Amino acid sequence: MSIDFNNQKTIEAVKWLVGRAVAFDLVREARFLANFLEKNLSAGAVERPDDQLIYQELLAKVKFMALPTLGVEETAGLLQENFTLIFEISDYDLWGKIKEKLIATAKFDDRDFFKKRIGAAILANDQSLTRDGIILGGVEARGSVKNWLADARQTLGSEKVEIVQLSQYLINSANTKKLSEEERRKVDYLLKFFEKTKISSMELGGMEEITIFEVDGELDAYEEGITERIGKEIKDKVAELFSAQTTSEIQDEIQSKYRGNEAEEKKIAAEIKKIQKVAGGDFNKMADLLFRAIPGPGRAADKIYFAAILKILAEEGKIEKLLEEERFSGMVISYLKTKDRPSELAGFKANPRAAQYVSALLQYLLKDAAGMDEDESGRIGMKIFNILAKKGAGNKYQGLVYFDLEKKEFRWS
Repeated sequence: MSIDFNNQKTIEAVKWLVGRAVAFDLVREARFLANFLEKNLSAGAVERPDDQLIYQELLAKVKFMALPTLGVEETAGLLQENFTLIFEISDYDLWGKIKEKLIATAKFDDRDFFKKRIGAAILANDQSLTRDGIILGGVEARGSVKNWLADARQTLGSEKVEIVQLSQYLINSANTKKLSEEERRKVDYLLKFFEKTKISSMELGGMEEITIFEVDGELDAYEEGITERIGKEIKDKVAELFSAQTTSEIQDEIQSKYRGNEAEEKKIAAEIKKIQKVAGGDFNKMADLLFRAIPGPGRAADKIYFAAILKILAEEGKIEKLLEEERFSGMVISYLKTKDRPSELAGFKANPRAAQYVSALLQYLLKDAAGMDEDESGRIGMKIFNILAKKGAGNKYQGLVYFDLEKKEFRWS
């Protein structure tokens, strides 16, 4: 399928997809989007310079979300060119993402090399961090990332700096006195992040993994130089979760709930055989049967019938095909509007087979049309997604339905 990257609707659709990956911290989806955008941008698919800038920023955002999957040089390049973009991503934890990658790196020497490389990348970043310039070495200079780091190093030195010294710099420096609260926060974040890149993973204060140890009968957690007593509330919660049920018992409970009522499952199996005799594997007939099953005013839905048809369509790999029909795509549009999700409409029109829209259609059919509650519809939805996964969808639908351990029910994401 050819995609026109110069069309405003495409831009809005990509913005929505990137926004979703950011909002839900979808690492794999972000990585896929990054590869997709990079390939098309490098192929010259975008004509207008302004649009090119928009796509480049969206690419950088999804790369930040997918950071644990990036290579060392790709990460360094991202930080050197786009570090300040992290302040535009709500609640983004850059060091948390870096730590994920560090913890996945077995050799401490490799971890230290990675830290040094990203530290060097930050030192070379020429993006504007603050609106006003600074006085650097007696000369007026831009308030860029590298200039703020240079000023801090001139004042504090290039070796490791304690947090107290950083705080004193932020309070006493002539360059920081004129900063707004927001700009001061950015400079503070930059300096603290840069300091973390100086500490070796082989030092006690640089260990990324959390270490639990006992002191005088109490449990302490040690991480990156900070020791914290594990509170009674956390220990009581853990005891509550595992004293009543072992992990295997919890798994058994989920499996039992997933299988459902035996008598009901037999009814669904019997209904599947009847429907298959009528439809004979014809998609159009199946779609008609499903559409006619939607109850009108004063008529109750047949939940067994709905579950049976959707299972057949899933087994035949034709659930997504429903979204190509106006009568079913209209249900998704109506559902998105009813759930106050109008911003997703552009994305739906651009890519109606995307996982979130298949989920929206199933929720409409199972909850709104068939009258199932969250738990019952979620259980059927998970079964359908598992069928689709076996039929080649892989992890596409992973996480769209989950089991809430506290409420002990299935829920839609």
